[in-house]
Amino acid sequence: MEIPHIPGLDFDPSSILLLTHYLKQRILDHFHSGNPNYSMNHHLIPDIELYKWDPEELPRQYDRLAEARSNGRQWFFFCLRKENYRNNSRSERTIPNVGYWKITSSDKKVKSEDTGKEIGKKKTLTFYRGRSSSGIVTNWGMHEYHLNPSYLDYNIEEMPFVVCHVFKRSGRRSDGTA
Repeated sequence: MEIPHIPGLDFDPSSILLLTHYLKQRILDHFHSGNPNYSMNHHLIPDIELYKWDPEELPRQYDRLAEARSNGRQWFFFCLRKENYRNNSRSERTIPNVGYWKITSSDKKVKSEDTGKEIGKKKTLTFYRGRSSSGIVTNWGMHEYHLNPSYLDYNIEEMPFVVCHVFKRSGRRSDGTA
């Protein structure tokens, strides 16, 4: 069943809603369904191996996988965390032969409006074309949301999924794209 696009009614959840509703449910689905690929919210936020795709392809992938329509400026994806090193929690964010996502600011704490407790964090990233030593900045940005394991009372260091809010900035960047 396709959800119709209603002008002025876009899917634009807040940071808190992304963490406390969508990402929490995706993680619970992962641990409790018996099927790690099952997701109750796949029609709004699809699973994708985000770091295998050129950002230019992500809008097309979202349209292919999600029943909800995007406003054409932002897209949301669940992404299984992929760690770069066995003894390090740093994630691998390189897309071979295309470029890489670089963290461009410090982590921002996301706190509950009710309790003031930290429920997660938001990382801000920018996509660069080319290799890390000589990459060219693009208009593509992303907020990567991580749920705090203590929010679900789980005794693990890192949750298996993050939710990524991908967007294309307007204006010119140094790569000459608009």
